[in-house]
Amino acid sequence: MNLMELYKTMSDINSIPKIDRNIMEQLLHSDGIAMSSTDKEGVTHILIKSFVILFWRTTSDSKVVTSLDFSPSLVMQDEEQLRAGMTPMHRHDYIEIAYVAKGEFSQLIAGEKRTFSQGSICIIDKNSEHADFIKDQDNFVIFICMKEDFFDELFLAELDDNNVQQFIRRALMKQKSLRQFLQFTPRDEQDVLFPLIEQVAKEKFENRKGAKYIIKGLIIRIFDILTRDYDINLTSTQLKRMNELLYSEVEEYLRKNYKDASLKELTKRFHFQQDYFARLIKKHAGITFSELLRKIRISKAEELLVNTRMPVTSIIESVGYENRHHFYNIFFELNNMTPEQYRQKHWDRSQDVSE
Repeated sequence: MNLMELYKTMSDINSIPKIDRNIMEQLLHSDGIAMSSTDKEGVTHILIKSFVILFWRTTSDSKVVTSLDFSPSLVMQDEEQLRAGMTPMHRHDYIEIAYVAKGEFSQLIAGEKRTFSQGSICIIDKNSEHADFIKDQDNFVIFICMKEDFFDELFLAELDDNNVQQFIRRALMKQKSLRQFLQFTPRDEQDVLFPLIEQVAKEKFENRKGAKYIIKGLIIRIFDILTRDYDINLTSTQLKRMNELLYSEVEEYLRKNYKDASLKELTKRFHFQQDYFARLIKKHAGITFSELLRKIRISKAEELLVNTRMPVTSIIESVGYENRHHFYNIFFELNNMTPEQYRQKHWDRSQDVSE
Protein backbone atom coordinates (compact mmCIF):
# COMPACT_ATOMS: atom_id res chain seq x y z
CA MET A 1 0.00 0.00 0.00
CA ASN A 2 1.34 3.46 -0.90
CA LEU A 3 0.61 6.68 1.02
CA MET A 4 -2.29 7.81 -1.17
CA GLU A 5 -3.96 4.41 -0.80
CA LEU A 6 -3.47 4.71 2.97
CA TYR A 7 -5.00 8.20 2.87
CA LYS A 8 -8.11 6.82 1.12
CA THR A 9 -8.36 3.97 3.62
CA MET A 10 -8.04 6.41 6.53
CA SER A 11 -10.82 8.53 4.98
CA ASP A 12 -13.31 5.65 4.98
CA ILE A 13 -14.26 6.16 8.63
CA ASN A 14 -17.02 3.51 8.73
CA SER A 15 -14.67 0.69 7.81
CA ILE A 16 -11.91 1.57 10.32
CA PRO A 17 -11.77 -0.23 13.69
CA LYS A 18 -12.24 2.04 16.69
CA ILE A 19 -9.76 2.19 19.55
CA ASP A 20 -9.83 4.11 22.82
CA ARG A 21 -6.97 6.58 23.25
CA ASN A 22 -5.86 4.96 26.53
CA ILE A 23 -5.87 1.49 24.97
CA MET A 24 -3.79 2.80 22.04
CA GLU A 25 -1.19 4.14 24.48
CA GLN A 26 -1.11 0.80 26.31
CA LEU A 27 -0.46 -0.99 23.00
CA LEU A 28 2.39 1.37 22.21
CA HIS A 29 3.89 0.66 25.63
CA SER A 30 3.57 -3.11 25.24
CA ASP A 31 5.18 -3.01 21.78
CA GLY A 32 8.07 -0.99 23.17
CA ILE A 33 7.48 1.78 20.63
CA ALA A 34 6.71 4.64 22.98
CA MET A 35 5.99 5.46 26.61
CA SER A 36 4.13 8.38 28.14
CA SER A 37 3.32 9.95 31.48
CA THR A 38 1.37 13.01 32.57
CA ASP A 39 2.73 15.58 35.02
CA LYS A 40 0.75 17.45 37.68
CA GLU A 41 0.09 20.30 35.21
CA GLY A 42 -1.61 17.90 32.82
CA VAL A 43 1.15 17.93 30.19
CA THR A 44 1.80 14.52 28.63
CA HIS A 45 5.45 13.51 28.19
CA ILE A 46 6.01 11.09 25.28
CA LEU A 47 9.22 9.09 24.90
CA ILE A 48 10.26 6.89 22.00
CA LYS A 49 12.91 4.21 21.91
CA SER A 50 13.77 4.47 18.24
CA PHE A 51 12.84 5.97 14.88
CA VAL A 52 9.04 6.16 14.54
CA ILE A 53 6.65 7.19 11.74
CA LEU A 54 3.03 8.05 12.59
CA PHE A 55 0.27 8.69 10.04
CA TRP A 56 -2.43 11.12 11.16
CA ARG A 57 -5.75 11.83 9.46
CA THR A 58 -8.19 14.40 10.85
CA THR A 59 -11.63 14.75 9.27
CA SER A 60 -13.84 17.82 9.11
CA ASP A 61 -16.09 16.41 11.84
CA SER A 62 -13.17 16.16 14.34
CA LYS A 63 -12.49 12.46 13.95
CA VAL A 64 -8.86 11.36 14.25
CA VAL A 65 -7.44 8.31 12.50
CA THR A 66 -3.88 7.23 13.24
CA SER A 67 -1.59 4.46 12.07
CA LEU A 68 1.88 3.28 12.99
CA ASP A 69 1.82 0.91 10.04
CA PHE A 70 -0.62 0.54 7.17
CA SER A 71 -3.51 -0.59 9.41
CA PRO A 72 -5.28 2.56 10.63
CA SER A 73 -7.37 2.92 13.77
CA LEU A 74 -10.06 5.47 14.63
CA VAL A 75 -9.02 7.02 17.95
CA MET A 76 -11.96 7.69 20.22
CA GLN A 77 -11.52 11.17 21.73
CA ASP A 78 -12.92 11.94 25.17
CA GLU A 79 -15.53 14.67 25.62
CA GLU A 80 -13.01 17.14 27.05
CA GLN A 81 -10.82 16.95 23.95
CA LEU A 82 -13.78 17.29 21.63
CA ARG A 83 -14.91 20.43 23.48
CA ALA A 84 -11.39 21.87 23.41
CA GLY A 85 -11.03 21.00 19.73
CA MET A 86 -7.46 19.82 20.22
CA THR A 87 -5.36 17.06 21.70
CA PRO A 88 -3.96 17.47 25.21
CA MET A 89 -0.81 19.54 25.60
CA HIS A 90 2.17 17.24 25.26
CA ARG A 91 5.89 17.22 24.68
CA HIS A 92 8.45 14.67 23.51
CA ASP A 93 11.97 13.55 24.28
CA TYR A 94 12.56 13.50 20.52
CA ILE A 95 12.43 15.73 17.43
CA GLU A 96 9.10 15.63 15.58
CA ILE A 97 8.95 16.38 11.86
CA ALA A 98 5.37 17.00 10.70
CA TYR A 99 4.83 16.87 6.93
CA VAL A 100 1.43 18.04 5.66
CA ALA A 101 0.58 15.69 2.80
CA LYS A 102 -3.02 16.91 2.40
CA GLY A 103 -5.02 19.92 3.57
CA GLU A 104 -3.90 22.22 6.39
CA PHE A 105 -2.61 21.31 9.84
CA SER A 106 -2.74 23.55 12.92
CA GLN A 107 -0.80 23.28 16.17
CA LEU A 108 -0.63 25.31 19.36
CA ILE A 109 3.10 25.98 19.85
CA ALA A 110 4.49 28.18 22.60
CA GLY A 111 0.99 29.54 23.24
CA GLU A 112 0.36 30.55 19.61
CA LYS A 113 -1.69 28.84 16.92
CA ARG A 114 0.38 27.96 13.86
CA THR A 115 -1.17 26.71 10.62
CA PHE A 116 0.84 24.80 8.03
CA SER A 117 -0.31 24.45 4.43
CA GLN A 118 -0.08 21.41 2.19
CA GLY A 119 3.53 20.55 1.37
CA SER A 120 4.85 22.41 4.42
CA ILE A 121 6.99 20.94 7.15
CA CYS A 122 7.13 21.85 10.82
CA ILE A 123 9.98 20.61 13.00
CA ILE A 124 9.15 20.61 16.72
CA ASP A 125 12.09 20.64 19.12
CA LYS A 126 12.22 18.15 21.96
CA ASN A 127 10.49 19.19 25.20
CA SER A 128 8.46 21.83 23.34
CA GLU A 129 4.90 21.91 24.71
CA HIS A 130 2.30 21.81 21.96
CA ALA A 131 -1.12 20.47 21.00
CA ASP A 132 -2.69 19.41 17.71
CA PHE A 133 -5.99 20.97 16.61
CA ILE A 134 -8.67 18.48 15.61
CA LYS A 135 -11.68 20.81 15.22
CA ASP A 136 -12.40 22.14 11.71
CA GLN A 137 -9.42 20.23 10.32
CA ASP A 138 -9.33 18.04 7.22
CA ASN A 139 -5.83 16.78 6.63
CA PHE A 140 -3.32 13.97 6.24
CA VAL A 141 -0.10 14.49 8.18
CA ILE A 142 2.97 12.28 8.44
CA PHE A 143 5.00 12.56 11.63
CA ILE A 144 8.63 11.43 11.48
CA CYS A 145 10.01 11.13 15.00
CA MET A 146 13.71 10.75 15.79
CA LYS A 147 16.12 11.19 18.65
CA GLU A 148 17.93 14.53 18.85
CA ASP A 149 21.42 13.15 18.21
CA PHE A 150 20.14 11.33 15.10
CA PHE A 151 18.50 14.55 13.85
CA ASP A 152 21.63 16.65 14.48
CA GLU A 153 23.83 14.12 12.69
CA LEU A 154 21.68 14.12 9.55
CA PHE A 155 20.77 17.83 9.53
CA LEU A 156 24.44 18.85 9.53
CA ALA A 157 25.62 16.06 7.22
CA GLU A 158 27.43 16.50 3.88
CA LEU A 159 27.78 20.28 3.98
CA ASP A 160 31.29 20.15 2.51
CA ASP A 161 32.63 23.68 1.96
CA ASN A 162 29.27 25.30 1.17
CA ASN A 163 29.41 28.34 3.45
CA VAL A 164 25.82 29.40 2.76
CA GLN A 165 24.38 25.97 3.62
CA GLN A 166 26.57 25.69 6.70
CA PHE A 167 25.35 29.07 7.92
CA ILE A 168 21.67 28.38 7.15
CA ARG A 169 21.63 25.04 8.93
CA ARG A 170 23.51 26.24 12.00
CA ALA A 171 21.22 29.29 12.17
CA LEU A 172 18.21 27.00 11.94
CA MET A 173 19.60 24.76 14.67
CA LYS A 174 19.90 27.82 16.90
CA GLN A 175 16.37 28.95 16.04
CA LYS A 176 15.00 25.48 16.76
CA SER A 177 16.33 25.75 20.30
CA LEU A 178 15.17 29.34 20.84
CA ARG A 179 11.73 29.25 19.16
CA GLN A 180 11.12 25.53 19.77
CA PHE A 181 10.04 24.91 16.19
CA LEU A 182 11.04 25.49 12.56
CA GLN A 183 8.72 26.09 9.63
CA PHE A 184 9.49 25.30 5.98
CA THR A 185 7.08 26.50 3.28
CA PRO A 186 7.29 25.34 -0.38
CA ARG A 187 8.06 28.07 -2.91
CA ASP A 188 5.87 26.52 -5.60
CA GLU A 189 3.08 23.95 -5.94
CA GLN A 190 5.35 21.12 -7.02
CA ASP A 191 5.69 18.79 -4.02
CA VAL A 192 9.13 17.21 -4.36
CA LEU A 193 9.14 15.83 -0.81
CA PHE A 194 6.15 13.48 -1.06
CA PRO A 195 7.91 10.66 -2.99
CA LEU A 196 10.95 10.86 -0.68
CA ILE A 197 8.83 10.67 2.48
CA GLU A 198 6.82 7.83 0.95
CA GLN A 199 10.08 5.98 0.33
CA VAL A 200 11.18 6.58 3.95
CA ALA A 201 7.90 5.04 5.14
CA LYS A 202 8.27 2.09 2.78
CA GLU A 203 11.83 1.36 3.92
CA LYS A 204 10.80 1.70 7.57
CA PHE A 205 7.93 -0.77 7.40
CA GLU A 206 9.48 -3.28 5.02
CA ASN A 207 12.63 -3.22 7.18
CA ARG A 208 14.78 -5.06 4.70
CA LYS A 209 18.55 -5.39 4.99
CA GLY A 210 20.24 -1.99 4.70
CA ALA A 211 16.99 -0.08 5.35
CA LYS A 212 18.45 2.12 8.09
CA TYR A 213 21.21 3.34 5.76
CA ILE A 214 18.74 4.05 2.96
CA ILE A 215 16.51 5.96 5.42
CA LYS A 216 19.49 8.05 6.56
CA GLY A 217 20.30 8.94 2.96
CA LEU A 218 16.70 9.85 2.18
CA ILE A 219 16.40 12.09 5.24
CA ILE A 220 19.68 13.86 4.39
CA ARG A 221 18.22 14.53 0.93
CA ILE A 222 14.97 15.81 2.48
CA PHE A 223 16.92 18.23 4.70
CA ASP A 224 18.93 19.40 1.68
CA ILE A 225 15.72 20.18 -0.24
CA LEU A 226 14.22 21.99 2.76
CA THR A 227 17.19 24.33 3.20
CA ARG A 228 17.60 24.99 -0.54
CA ASP A 229 14.15 24.97 -2.12
CA TYR A 230 11.82 25.98 0.74
CA ASP A 231 11.18 29.36 2.35
CA ILE A 232 12.60 29.50 5.86
CA ASN A 233 12.17 31.97 8.69
CA LEU A 234 15.45 33.63 9.67
CA THR A 235 15.95 36.68 11.86
CA SER A 236 16.88 39.93 10.09
CA THR A 237 20.47 39.60 11.34
CA GLN A 238 20.71 36.00 10.13
CA LEU A 239 19.16 36.91 6.78
CA LYS A 240 21.64 39.75 6.31
CA ARG A 241 24.58 37.46 7.04
CA MET A 242 23.20 34.74 4.76
CA ASN A 243 22.90 37.24 1.90
CA GLU A 244 26.48 38.42 2.45
CA LEU A 245 27.73 34.84 2.25
CA LEU A 246 25.54 34.10 -0.74
CA TYR A 247 26.75 37.15 -2.65
CA SER A 248 30.36 36.20 -1.91
CA GLU A 249 29.78 32.71 -3.32
CA VAL A 250 27.89 34.06 -6.33
CA GLU A 251 30.71 36.48 -7.15
CA GLU A 252 33.30 33.73 -6.77
CA TYR A 253 31.24 31.49 -9.04
CA LEU A 254 31.00 34.23 -11.69
CA ARG A 255 34.75 34.84 -11.59
CA LYS A 256 35.36 31.15 -12.26
CA ASN A 257 32.54 30.59 -14.77
CA TYR A 258 32.28 33.98 -16.49
CA LYS A 259 32.23 32.50 -19.99
CA ASP A 260 28.91 30.64 -19.66
CA ALA A 261 27.40 32.23 -16.53
CA SER A 262 23.74 33.27 -16.51
CA LEU A 263 20.96 33.91 -14.01
CA LYS A 264 19.49 30.56 -15.02
CA GLU A 265 22.73 28.79 -14.11
CA LEU A 266 22.85 30.60 -10.75
CA THR A 267 19.33 29.37 -10.00
CA LYS A 268 20.33 25.78 -10.77
CA ARG A 269 23.44 25.96 -8.60
CA PHE A 270 22.23 27.94 -5.59
CA HIS A 271 18.48 27.16 -5.64
CA PHE A 272 17.15 30.71 -5.38
CA GLN A 273 14.87 32.45 -7.88
CA GLN A 274 16.33 34.64 -10.65
CA ASP A 275 14.75 37.83 -9.33
CA TYR A 276 16.28 37.08 -5.90
CA PHE A 277 19.77 37.01 -7.43
CA ALA A 278 19.05 40.19 -9.38
CA ARG A 279 18.12 42.00 -6.14
CA LEU A 280 21.03 40.46 -4.24
CA ILE A 281 23.63 41.60 -6.80
CA LYS A 282 22.11 45.06 -7.13
CA LYS A 283 22.21 45.52 -3.36
CA HIS A 284 25.77 44.29 -2.80
CA ALA A 285 27.50 45.35 -6.03
CA GLY A 286 25.42 48.42 -6.85
CA ILE A 287 25.04 47.22 -10.44
CA THR A 288 22.88 44.73 -12.33
CA PHE A 289 23.78 41.09 -12.96
CA SER A 290 24.62 41.78 -16.62
CA GLU A 291 26.80 44.75 -15.64
CA LEU A 292 28.66 42.67 -13.04
CA LEU A 293 29.22 39.84 -15.51
CA ARG A 294 30.41 42.32 -18.14
CA LYS A 295 32.82 43.85 -15.63
CA ILE A 296 34.26 40.43 -14.74
CA ARG A 297 34.59 39.39 -18.38
CA ILE A 298 36.33 42.59 -19.43
CA SER A 299 38.64 42.35 -16.41
CA LYS A 300 39.65 38.86 -17.52
CA ALA A 301 40.14 40.09 -21.08
CA GLU A 302 42.43 42.87 -19.79
CA GLU A 303 44.44 40.28 -17.86
CA LEU A 304 44.86 38.12 -20.98
CA LEU A 305 45.82 41.10 -23.12
CA VAL A 306 48.63 42.05 -20.76
CA ASN A 307 49.90 38.64 -19.64
CA THR A 308 49.57 36.57 -22.83
CA ARG A 309 50.10 36.94 -26.55
CA MET A 310 46.73 35.37 -27.38
CA PRO A 311 45.09 36.90 -30.46
CA VAL A 312 42.34 39.34 -29.58
CA THR A 313 39.78 37.19 -31.40
CA SER A 314 40.71 34.22 -29.18
CA ILE A 315 40.46 36.36 -26.05
CA ILE A 316 36.99 37.57 -27.08
CA GLU A 317 35.76 34.00 -27.41
CA SER A 318 37.45 32.80 -24.21
CA VAL A 319 35.68 35.40 -22.03
CA GLY A 320 32.23 34.56 -23.37
CA TYR A 321 31.56 36.99 -26.23
CA GLU A 322 30.48 35.82 -29.67
CA ASN A 323 30.12 39.20 -31.36
CA ARG A 324 33.46 40.92 -31.93
CA HIS A 325 31.88 44.31 -32.60
CA HIS A 326 29.87 44.12 -29.37
CA PHE A 327 33.02 43.28 -27.36
CA TYR A 328 34.96 46.20 -28.88
CA ASN A 329 32.15 48.62 -28.02
CA ILE A 330 32.05 47.47 -24.37
CA PHE A 331 35.83 47.45 -24.04
CA PHE A 332 36.16 50.95 -25.50
CA GLU A 333 33.34 52.22 -23.26
CA LEU A 334 35.18 51.00 -20.14
CA ASN A 335 38.79 51.82 -21.15
CA ASN A 336 38.49 54.58 -23.75
CA MET A 337 40.81 52.59 -26.05
CA THR A 338 40.75 49.48 -28.20
CA PRO A 339 42.05 46.09 -26.95
CA GLU A 340 45.11 46.49 -29.19
CA GLN A 341 45.86 49.93 -27.75
CA TYR A 342 45.34 48.59 -24.21
CA ARG A 343 47.79 45.73 -24.83
CA GLN A 344 50.36 48.05 -26.38
CA LYS A 345 50.09 50.58 -23.57
CA HIS A 346 50.54 48.02 -20.81
CA TRP A 347 53.17 46.09 -22.75
CA ASP A 348 55.21 49.26 -23.18
CA ARG A 349 54.81 50.02 -19.47
CA SER A 350 56.03 46.54 -18.49
CA GLN A 351 59.02 46.93 -20.79
CA ASP A 352 59.91 50.26 -19.12
CA VAL A 353 59.75 48.63 -15.69
CA SER A 354 61.94 45.70 -16.73
CA GLU A 355 64.60 48.06 -18.05
